[in-house]
Amino acid sequence: MSIRTKINKLFVSGLLAVATAVPAVSTVVEAGDRTTGDPYGVSSASRSGDERSTAARTARTNRYPIRGKLKSVDVQANKFTLGGLVKDRVFVTDSQTVFTRNGKVAKLADGVRGDEVGGLAEKQADGTVLAIKVRFGPKPRQSEAEGEPDRKQTDNKRTDEPVME
Repeated sequence: MSIRTKINKLFVSGLLAVATAVPAVSTVVEAGDRTTGDPYGVSSASRSGDERSTAARTARTNRYPIRGKLKSVDVQANKFTLGGLVKDRVFVTDSQTVFTRNGKVAKLADGVRGDEVGGLAEKQADGTVLAIKVRFGPKPRQSEAEGEPDRKQTDNKRTDEPVME
């Protein structure tokens, strides 16, 4: 028997020993439960597999970022299409969808064909994809969004250093 095989067997037996020694607990740990006074946040609802926590986890796993070039906008049907390499992707919108352009509030009609688009989407139970947040145009720089000047345009000399002559 080689040394590698012996090490693997030792490792597996160690894992089995730990797995049998530690009881399996399927709980959702939150930052303290104020209603029951449990400082560890392991409430009886999370121990019993609360349906709300499962639904919340499923909703979060169905969300994903989107990015692409705007191919078309259908304001009447509240839909827009992003062009893809293999196939185009169609997104539906609703009254709660947040649209932005250049860091300011926009609407679906503000989208122009060829725009860079980014955002957040959620797959629905019926198979459609709902856009939750949509940004038309290039992503604004952090400094521009906060009203600060671009660091590349400012003078990079430090004033706290002594001048060497």
